[in-house]
Amino acid sequence: MNFSGAGVIPAGEYDEEIKISGSGHIKGNIKCTEFHSAGMVKGDGDIDCSGAIRVSGSFTTKGNVKSCGMKFAGSATVHGRIKCEELSTAGALHTDAGIEAETATIRGMINCGGLLNAEKIDVKINENSHADSIGGGEITIAREHGSAANINVNVFLQLKRLFRNQSSNISVGRGTFTVDEYIEGDTIDLEHVHAPVVTGRIVKIGDGCEIETVRYSEQCEVSPTARVGKTEKAI
Repeated sequence: MNFSGAGVIPAGEYDEEIKISGSGHIKGNIKCTEFHSAGMVKGDGDIDCSGAIRVSGSFTTKGNVKSCGMKFAGSATVHGRIKCEELSTAGALHTDAGIEAETATIRGMINCGGLLNAEKIDVKINENSHADSIGGGEITIAREHGSAANINVNVFLQLKRLFRNQSSNISVGRGTFTVDEYIEGDTIDLEHVHAPVVTGRIVKIGDGCEIETVRYSEQCEVSPTARVGKTEKAI
């Protein structure tokens, strides 16, 4: 299914690629082999894609999103859960029910209700971001630097207003990642992160971090500019 301009996609199973250029409205749950959109797309239900999902522009759905790979460029709001093998974002991503992936590469801004869970998590933000909790193998969170930090400025300004309405956990500013519950992984490297508990084998707490408790089993490094309440080494 392929259309340009404005169109409606009925609920159902589509043994084909769905491609939208312009404005699209998905009326209910759909299954498809590929999903590509450029413009503005609104969905009323779940999207289950056996192949890849690639979205540029504005994307919103009330349900869950599942595929082998997802690439969002612009602003994406998923009121359900995101599940995929590879997730890549450039812009602003909001999800209410968590993310499950093998690799998650986040650039820009993220607001994740629930658990952000992936074997490899690589986050670079240029606006305040949030997750209830984070779990994985290799976890890296830092601020975006250089020219890449200025991408999608208009999108971020729009998403600031959206996130103010959707989550009281975010105070819009620049480049702090707030985690409500915990960060747990194997190797963890953090900058400008605020969290109650960080637990890992090898942990690096970098500039701008505020952590109440750091638990580690092998190695822990804390920047002089970080604030850490206490460190605990597992026996």
